[in-house]
Amino acid sequence: MGSRIIQVHATNGQGSLLVQLSGGKGLSRFFTTKAVVWHGPAGAPMPEAFDDMLTRLHEVIPWYTLFVQFRMAEERPELERPFRAHGYRHADRLNLLTPAGDTQTAWDQMSPSRRREVRRSQQGGMTTSNRPTDEQVSAFYELLRHRYRHRVRKPLPDLSFFRSFNTMTSDGSLPGCFIVCLWQGKVVGGIVCPMTPGETLYELYVAGADQELSKYHVYPSVMATWTAITEAGRLGCHTFDFMGMGVPGKPYGVRDFKARFGGRWVNPGRWNKIYNPFLYHLTELLYNLHHWLIVPWK
Repeated sequence: MGSRIIQVHATNGQGSLLVQLSGGKGLSRFFTTKAVVWHGPAGAPMPEAFDDMLTRLHEVIPWYTLFVQFRMAEERPELERPFRAHGYRHADRLNLLTPAGDTQTAWDQMSPSRRREVRRSQQGGMTTSNRPTDEQVSAFYELLRHRYRHRVRKPLPDLSFFRSFNTMTSDGSLPGCFIVCLWQGKVVGGIVCPMTPGETLYELYVAGADQELSKYHVYPSVMATWTAITEAGRLGCHTFDFMGMGVPGKPYGVRDFKARFGGRWVNPGRWNKIYNPFLYHLTELLYNLHHWLIVPWK
């Protein structure tokens, strides 16, 4: 699964979009390519400028893209008209926003158990690095790939995406950070976070060997997330965005894990557009046939 990040700017310079294009290679790209716009438009554009950005976005993504999804960070009712004019539909999604400008405030908002896990991880010798080597990025990717294969069960970009992200955030060409957790000389967790400069740091991918290491009282996923929150403040951001808390009224596996970091609950939702209806519905049909005919026999 390949992935790349592109930026789309309004022609008048008022606002931009951070877009992740992901999909397979060769023929599989016609059945796997999607475009996800993280956190919605940056820069608080007016509806007219946002309408222009949507037009430009639809011009630059491949024609075989199955769908476009905006994962909003905040409720933006003023953008509803251009969204609907371009064929998008809204779906409810909860989110958690944690203040990051002041470390003490962020610390105080965490539950007592979260604070205890951070302290124990530090006392147990766990450290973090925001400039991982290629080998450390590869080790983190193996943790993440195992999690996605056995628990999340969703597509994951290949290793090249994470290496490129680390290179670009390290040299400053892409705002954000890549943090790994180290314990006894090994990478045991980490977090990948893009950023809107001066505003928000976003949790994109996080993983850790918490289940295996909790008996030693070290918690890499907790440590990675807390380090990212403090890093957000150091980078000049006022908010850390957990990038989703599930659908209201439905179970969501990591909701409790995220909730114990504290913050403000919002329901910004997602805006979705089927970009290529023929390929989308064909892919949906093939997926359902696969699960009906193949999966029951495994």
